[in-house]
Parts: sequence; C-alpha cells; structure tokens
Amino acid sequence: MAFAVCALFAFAAVTLGPGFGARALAHRLLLANASMGACLLFRVLAPNPMPSLGYAFIWTLWMTATATMVSALRMLSDQPQRDHRLALMVICSALALTLPAVISNSAQLVAVVASICVTWGAAIGALSAWQIRLPNFNRIRFWLFGSFALGAISAAAHIPVRMAEYLQGKSVMAHSAMTYVSLLMLWVASNVGLMLLVQMRLAERVTHLALHDELTGALNRRGLSQRLKEQTTRGAVVLVDIDHFKLVNDRWGHETGDQVLRWFCQQLQGFVRTDDLLVRLGGEEFAVVMAHCSLQETQTRAEQICTYFSEQIRFDRGGDPVRITASFGVADFSGRETTLREDLKRADEALYTAKSAGRNSVRCWQPAQVIAIDPFVHRTSSDTVVV
Repeated sequence: MAFAVCALFAFAAVTLGPGFGARALAHRLLLANASMGACLLFRVLAPNPMPSLGYAFIWTLWMTATATMVSALRMLSDQPQRDHRLALMVICSALALTLPAVISNSAQLVAVVASICVTWGAAIGALSAWQIRLPNFNRIRFWLFGSFALGAISAAAHIPVRMAEYLQGKSVMAHSAMTYVSLLMLWVASNVGLMLLVQMRLAERVTHLALHDELTGALNRRGLSQRLKEQTTRGAVVLVDIDHFKLVNDRWGHETGDQVLRWFCQQLQGFVRTDDLLVRLGGEEFAVVMAHCSLQETQTRAEQICTYFSEQIRFDRGGDPVRITASFGVADFSGRETTLREDLKRADEALYTAKSAGRNSVRCWQPAQVIAIDPFVHRTSSDTVVV
C-alpha cells in the first residue's frame, strides 16, 4: 500500500511537471518518490531482524528522498537552488550510516545516526518551506513547514531512545510499526503540500499568460482592463509606435522583429515607475500609463524617452547596429476601465499627428484634433508603412 502511494505521487509528478514548464521539477519529484518507494519496499522484503547495513541502506534512501523533495520545493518557490549542498548532505549521511554498520555492526548505533540524519534533512525542509515568500501562498507554506517540522521532531525523539539501547548493549532492533506509519504519513502530507503548490503555481502561470503579452512580458489589453478594475490610476497615457517597424520585418525577418520588440519593451521598462503600467496593445504599438502625472509632465517624460531612442542607443543585430526610433502620442487618462477606449483613442489621435509630422517625435492631444481613429480596429498595412 505504501509503495502504491509513492507510485501515485510519482505519476502525478510526471504528469504535472512538464505542464508547469519544468522537466527538472518532474525529475526531482519522480526521484524523491522512487527513493521513498524503494525504501519502504526494501523494508518489507528485508529479513527480520535486519542487518545493520540494511538499516544504513534504508535511511540513505530516505535522505535521498528528503533532499530531492527539498530541491523540488525550492525550485517551485523560486528560491536559490542548493542542489550541491543537498547532494553533499546525502553523501555525508550515507558515509555516517555505513561506517558504524561496518565497524561495530550495531543496528542501534546506526539508528542513532539515522535519527540525527533524518532530523537534519527534515529541518532543512522545514526551513525551505518557511522561506516561501510567494504572495497568497501562506497556507501552503504552513502546511509544508508543519509536515517537515513534525518529521524533524519525530526523528529527534528517537535519538535518546536509540542511544539508551546502544549503551545498554542491545543488538536487535525492535522498531515499532508506528515508526514507519508516522514517517509515511508525514511523507504523504509533504507530497500533498507540494502537489498543491504545483497546482497553485500552474494557476498563477495561466493567469499571468492571460494578462500579459507572451513575447515581451508587458501587460496586454485584458491585463490593463483588469488592473484598472482593481485600482484607479489617474494620470496620463503615452501611446508609443515603433517607426518603420514593417521594414525591420521585411529586411531581416520576423525573428529579428521579435527581438526588436523584446529589446524595445526592455528599454521602455527602464522609464516605468512602480505605479506606472506598461502595455503592449498589439504589433509594434505600446502604451505607458503614467500614474498621478500631469499632461505636461507626461509630455516631458515622453520627450526624454524619444530622445533616448533617437540619440543614445541602437539595437545590436549581431554586431550590426540598427537605428530604432518611435513616435509618441500623449493624452489625459481617467483611470477608469469604462473610459479606456476613449482615452486610448485620444492618445492614438495624438500619435497619428506625430507620425504625420515626420515620426520620431512627441505630440500631445488637443481638443481641436478631430481624427476618426479607433485603436481597437486593426490598421491596414499601408497605414503602417506611410511616413
């Protein structure tokens, strides 16, 4: 039954890991449950009483499972990987378990060392779980921390008992069945917590992809609408359009065009404050919502960005610098999702004026401008090419 439980969790790891986009995660979860399954299966098939080397082998498998589980936990929670340290922990534990078994052939002494090693591994797991700092993941953090902490406490409680048996000269181990049952329950609890963490990260990933542009990482229109529903961001909006972007695609291909879009978005990100919103509206058109910023201040910042692109930097295409400029349209922004369409329309009218004036410039929307342009309607290719 215990082996079936480990096999079930291993199957879940293989299924969910690639969906999360990380085969390494699936490999870690598979190795962890395979090690634990082998540990329990060996315990069932081993003779009773078990030789001391058998105990050393069992607890080495247990430490391998724990270290691999901790590695998966750290990967899932975006913590720095410590695989070399975890591997060193397993190696040290294997040596510490094997030496007493070979030298003294005392199962009690091996059990003492095993209790220390399991306490060590479970404590590291509890520390890694406590260091989860992902938003809205507190319940999973406490679940995993409690699972590993209980394992550490349970293992630590065996140290004085096994030490007393060793000092009394006992040579036969008499592990209670509840020892293995409790360890299995804690293993199931940690597996459940880890699978819940995988599912929550998957849901978080899906939500992120739904609200962000996959190519550049900026918000998309749906993401902008969602942010405006959650908070009011009054200020001004800057519509940005890369000049002659179609020529980049025609001359160097769409792969270079994608690289230019990613590079351009990264450069824009340097001008975005914490409360500002950077949005890719589609194609080569971006929008920057300047929170709590007047129209004049926003125009000044847009001119700084325009100058930055036109005078200071070039996109490096394999040692061949490519000059990339942009046109900017500035308009007031109400900060409400219900008026988003009208706000962007005014900014797009100003952008059209900047492009008609020769591009590589900034224009601020004026009430006198009456240009029938809808930013939610795709332009024709001729509209994009004309200077």
